[in-house]
Amino acid sequence: MFSTIFKRTSAAAMLAAATATIAGSHSTEAAMIQNQITIEVIPTLAPNAFGSPNFAAWEANTTAALDNGFSTFGSGAAQFDALANNATMDWRQAVVTGFESWRGVADPNAASFSGEYGNRMHFALHILGNGNKFSISELSFDASSTDPGNALAFGYGAGEYNYGSGYVGIDYGLNGIKGGGDDVYITSGPNTQLVDELVARGSGNSLDAYVTDPGVTLQDRIDNSAAIFGIDSDFSFTGTYTLGLSSGSATVNYTVPEPATIGLTGIAGLGLIARRRQRRA
Repeated sequence: MFSTIFKRTSAAAMLAAATATIAGSHSTEAAMIQNQITIEVIPTLAPNAFGSPNFAAWEANTTAALDNGFSTFGSGAAQFDALANNATMDWRQAVVTGFESWRGVADPNAASFSGEYGNRMHFALHILGNGNKFSISELSFDASSTDPGNALAFGYGAGEYNYGSGYVGIDYGLNGIKGGGDDVYITSGPNTQLVDELVARGSGNSLDAYVTDPGVTLQDRIDNSAAIFGIDSDFSFTGTYTLGLSSGSATVNYTVPEPATIGLTGIAGLGLIARRRQRRA
């Protein structure tokens, strides 16, 4: 009898233990899902990285804003402004130029924009580990646009990003809490350094215009920039970051008011794309 009772008790205990194990497994799985690394992507117009006297200041303002949860920070050409996902704007606001311009206007009559060479759309990013350590070496990026030639498409593979002034890793220290007094901001060294958070100005691309492009005035050359790529209607630009199993993306919609064509053939437009794609940053 005692043996039978003992066996029954053991079976019940085994069932309870198995139930607890399953419940614990589900709890762990739920915790892993809840604490997954998150990637927030923020579209933002930047001064031209190639030649702007304010790009470094804009980059610093961008990372400071993301670090502190601000949607705008700084002033003048160095001001960071977060755009909403699926924001809509005239495509000329995001054109870099070989002559002075600002947000689609050639030779802007404002001292604060002197020496600026247009604007590029960047996809800034804010990554939170949520208890998981990660490194920037795991980060990749892919961009595409919906115009016929996918003119703004480019990307970076895992291992190509590095810590720097525009890609700041934050290690929360031994206590694992941001603001706990032992945070370390990482802007150099191996890209395999593990961090708890990343704030970055991100990658971007744009159409471009040069003095050698078709047009009578410099403003004509900006206005003609879409047609050079064979673009004569509205299109969108999307940037997507991936880190491990996590990803995040954002889209900007560009309006192309008519007339946006200067009679260039499709072949002529596509012939310039190889050169112009080098204007990404």
